[in-house]
Amino acid sequence: MKAKPFIGPALVVLALLVSIAMLSGCGGPEGQDREFDLTFEHAGLEPTVVKVDHRDNVTLRIDSDEHGTFHLHGYDIELHLDPDDTATMEFKANATGRFKITFHRAEETHEEGGDEIEHGEEDEHTEEEKEIASLEVLPR
Repeated sequence: MKAKPFIGPALVVLALLVSIAMLSGCGGPEGQDREFDLTFEHAGLEPTVVKVDHRDNVTLRIDSDEHGTFHLHGYDIELHLDPDDTATMEFKANATGRFKITFHRAEETHEEGGDEIEHGEEDEHTEEEKEIASLEVLPR
C-alpha cells in the first residue's frame, strides 16, 4: 500500500490566508480624494452635476458672483458665498443617491435712521431658494 502525502497543515494555512484576504476586503475599497472647482455665475452653477463614488473624500471650491448660501441637501451642509472669496466645502460621501444643491440669495439690507433693516425680516419664509445643481454619489 502506497502512503499518501500529508498536506493537512498546508491546506489549513492556505485557507486561513484566503479568509483573511477576503475579510479585509469586506468593507469595500476606501474612497478617493475628489476635488471640484465650481463657478456660481448669473444664478447658475457650472458644472450642474457633480459625480463621486461612495466613501470619496470630496472638496468643492466655489467661486460666486453674488452673496448667498450654498446648501447641499441630504448632507445638510451650508456654506456662505462671497464674491471676493473662494468658499471651500469638504465632506465624506457617506450617503448614496442624488442630492440637490441650492442657492439661498442673501437678504438685501438698507439703513433707516442709522439702523440696518433686513427686507423680509418679519417673514422667515421669504428667502429665495433656487436649485442650481445636484450631487450624485454612486455606490461602489
